[in-house]
Amino acid sequence: MGFDLYGAKPIERTEKPEMLEQNWQDISEDDREEYWKINSDYEKSNPGVYFRNNVWYWRPLWAYVCKVCYEVINEDDMDAGTHNGGVKISMKKARKMYKILETLIDAGEVQKEEERYKKSLEDMPLETCSVCDGSGKKRPGDSDPKRKKCWKCEGTGEQENWMTSYPFIEKNVVEFSHFLRDCGGFRIC
Repeated sequence: MGFDLYGAKPIERTEKPEMLEQNWQDISEDDREEYWKINSDYEKSNPGVYFRNNVWYWRPLWAYVCKVCYEVINEDDMDAGTHNGGVKISMKKARKMYKILETLIDAGEVQKEEERYKKSLEDMPLETCSVCDGSGKKRPGDSDPKRKKCWKCEGTGEQENWMTSYPFIEKNVVEFSHFLRDCGGFRIC
């Protein structure tokens, strides 16, 4: 699952290639690789057109945005950003969010938040293994005859906390900030 953000009135710094005017499904199998490369290059040159995160990256990013942009986005916006139901964020709000994030990035606060976040993940206690329920033993029905212990926890009965699957990195905040700068408002799908 992912979160796809589409700019409402994006600034286009380069002209949209003609090939992208076509529906990718109408393009021959042979040309699809070229289509996706052209699309990727276009989106990199025009960061306000599209921004995507998988659920693992989006949730910590959006939580941080809600924390630092609480005076810009309301509770309904904050809640709607936790699922991809098509919420629209206005151009005015997007610009204000951009200014807040850029200020924090420039001040080194986002880097500090990344360090704090990583430390908090490292300090999380281990959890009972979800595969073997803490026994460390191979599950009944495991088809690998050589395996003697649980494949997930390798026999310890414990695994990392599931929250460690949700990274927060400055680079993601920077890319989102660039999207906000150029998107002209956006929709989360």
